[in-house]
Amino acid sequence: MRSRGSARCSNCPAALPGRPFHFVLRDGQVEPLASCSLLRQFRAGEFILREGEPVDGLYVLREGTARIFLSDEEGREHTVRYAHPGEVVGGCQFNGVRRSSCYSVLAASDCEVCHFPAGIHDDLLARCPDLARALLHVMADLLDESYVRLRELATTNCRQRLARLLVRLAEGQRGGDGGDGGGGGMVIRLHRQRMADILGVTKETAVRALSSLKATGVVETRGQAIAIRDLPALRRLAGLN
Repeated sequence: MRSRGSARCSNCPAALPGRPFHFVLRDGQVEPLASCSLLRQFRAGEFILREGEPVDGLYVLREGTARIFLSDEEGREHTVRYAHPGEVVGGCQFNGVRRSSCYSVLAASDCEVCHFPAGIHDDLLARCPDLARALLHVMADLLDESYVRLRELATTNCRQRLARLLVRLAEGQRGGDGGDGGGGGMVIRLHRQRMADILGVTKETAVRALSSLKATGVVETRGQAIAIRDLPALRRLAGLN
């Protein structure tokens, strides 16, 4: 892990529409953030945060992909989600309260993280109420996401959960790594083990669920890529219509 300089907030992915700091940065509060943050670089496989260790401030993923997971008593890792540029990966704290991280964050690829150390973080919240509101929205979204995941685990089978995952990825895709799948389709590049981690099942179970979706004709596979051939039909299989 390396640290370097202050962050370049003006073109931060967290400022894009739909991201937590869009309104904060759009309304001209860039300078306080830029002057108080540090850019920290992590190579793939390095820990950004470790479960049970104190969290020193706020961490926002700027580049790369990070895996957020929990560990059980036997040391097995249970993936909660994958974080992407512009997302907060740790440290939503208020009123000077210091807590240990309840999860680990691992760099799944080379990552760049904006770090706002604890003392600076508290001062920023006092001076920038829009930032505090943005963090409250982040916490509310993460809570909603947790409830959705729990409900899906309790009420849907693996094929339905996979269909819902593919729908979310397809509808949330904005060019990036996906691109056009031909015939107006969308291509999602998703490693099978990562897919299994997100679904909370073994790789073999995830592959069987994908094969079941392929048999319906709504998706097709091209190596590690999954092409969405009929998004409305996939939504119906996911129970979203």
